[in-house]
Amino acid sequence: MLLRAALCMLLLAGCALAMPSYAAPAAPSAGGIKNISGTWKTNWADLTLTQTGAAVIGSYAYKGGQMQGTVIGNRFNYAWTQADGKYGKGYFLIAEDGNSLSGRYGYNDDDAGGGEWTGTRVLPAAPPAGAAAPELHR
Repeated sequence: MLLRAALCMLLLAGCALAMPSYAAPAAPSAGGIKNISGTWKTNWADLTLTQTGAAVIGSYAYKGGQMQGTVIGNRFNYAWTQADGKYGKGYFLIAEDGNSLSGRYGYNDDDAGGGEWTGTRVLPAAPPAGAAAPELHR
C-alpha cells in the first residue's frame, strides 16, 4: 500500500512538471505609460482621447470616427471605425513631452498604408494677465 502511494505521488509530480505554465503576461509598468487623454488638433480632425491605465478610447470628428487601443511606452496602437463602414488600424508615436503625436493609419488589417496622421495636444488656455488665482477650499 505504501509502495502504491509513493508511485502515485511520483506519477502526479511527473505530470505537474510536464504541464505547460499558463501564467498571465505581465502588465506594462505604470511608470512607462504616457498619458494621452485630452483633445488633439490633427491633420484629419479634432481627436478626443480618454485613457485609463494603458487602455484608450477616443473619437474624432471626421465621419463619426471612433478608436480604441493601448499605450505601450511611447506608442499608441489603435483600431478605428467610421460611420461610413470603413475601418482599420494604426499607431501613434508619442513625443517625449507628451504634447504631439505622429503616426500612420491603414485600412482593414493594415496599420500604415492609408497615410500619415499627426496631431498636437490642445493645451488649456492660460488665465488672462492679472486674473486672480482660484481659491483653494480645504
